[in-house]
Amino acid sequence: MNILHINTRYIGGGGAASIANLLHNEINKQEGMKSRFLYGRGESNDPNSVKISYEFESYISAGITRVFGESLNRRLSKRAKKEIDNADIIHIHNLHGYYVNYENLIDYIVEKDKKVVWTLHDTWAFTGRCAFTFGCEKWKTGCGNCKNLSIYPTTKRDVSDRLWIKKKNLFTRLNKEKAIFVTPSEWLKGLVKESFLKEYKVEVINNGVEKSNFLDIDKSILRKQFNLPLDKKIVLFVAADPNDERKGVKYILDILDKADDNTLFVSMGKKIDIENEKLIQLGYISDRKAIYKVYRMSDVFVIPSLDDNFPTTVLEAFANGVPVIGFDSGGIIEQIVNGINGYLVCNKDSSNLHEKIKSAIDEKEINQLEERVITIFNRRYDLKNFICNYIKLYNYI
Repeated sequence: MNILHINTRYIGGGGAASIANLLHNEINKQEGMKSRFLYGRGESNDPNSVKISYEFESYISAGITRVFGESLNRRLSKRAKKEIDNADIIHIHNLHGYYVNYENLIDYIVEKDKKVVWTLHDTWAFTGRCAFTFGCEKWKTGCGNCKNLSIYPTTKRDVSDRLWIKKKNLFTRLNKEKAIFVTPSEWLKGLVKESFLKEYKVEVINNGVEKSNFLDIDKSILRKQFNLPLDKKIVLFVAADPNDERKGVKYILDILDKADDNTLFVSMGKKIDIENEKLIQLGYISDRKAIYKVYRMSDVFVIPSLDDNFPTTVLEAFANGVPVIGFDSGGIIEQIVNGINGYLVCNKDSSNLHEKIKSAIDEKEINQLEERVITIFNRRYDLKNFICNYIKLYNYI
């Protein structure tokens, strides 16, 4: 069985690439299965991956999209067509990112009558332009007068009404007997069933991540490797652009000065232009083992996203026995079992967030939470379960 994955990037740039990459590599370990990977941006050393377009084409397309609202009408490359021709199943992930003319891509897949699995990592496939809707429901009947033009994928001109119609007419051409949509959360499945894709079969397959090799290592040993204090409780978060409202980093910054002296906030990711003695910024970390070490040495992980699907950062924290505190939004509600493997916080409530962090880092509470976190992870989010569920779906389709 030959599977062709299609995504914006081979690796990096968000959770979709991470999930697609994991699945691709694990499939290639299975007997009788072969996976290829078409991607549009960044680089890859994997001989089973092929870049769908040249980098300069993506930049030109991105520039035009940001000004006019639509990307270049490029033809689908011969190499992309060849990969599609050779595949038994086309597994689509993210098509946004300016790297591919999705109209030509879908037209060719329909022409060849290919079997399709499409994993939705956000809402882009059934909205006029938005990857996350912030509660807007225009997409149910038709977009227009979009108030989120500054939110990814950004544009100066509002053509969301035309793009919604274009997507509806295009994506519903996929053969309903040969196409299955997958969502990582019940939350997103519910939105799909209210969209123009509602007549398609939709399966929920929770994201999965690798187990940790550091569960038996004392946190103090790991903290020494990062020159972090041994006598403080560490609250970890992944830093995004503070100007990106959806990521909600500002709600963590709001409570820094309220934290007890024995509490230290640590971030991975983009460095924020702020100086505070209660915040240490590790910056971007690319090595997977190092990332897992950072999770493992922490006492609690906070995800302040205001709108999210089924973030893998939550699962990576769980893999390392770390309880999670997050706002009660999107698919995060399904990941955190309140009081069992973490705490849910009222959306945008900084005071509630502060109180839940104080509760979670209590010594007795941490020990009880950690045991339950690992138990739930092994049962629901282990990578083996994730891969097994997708293989069952491939065999079914």
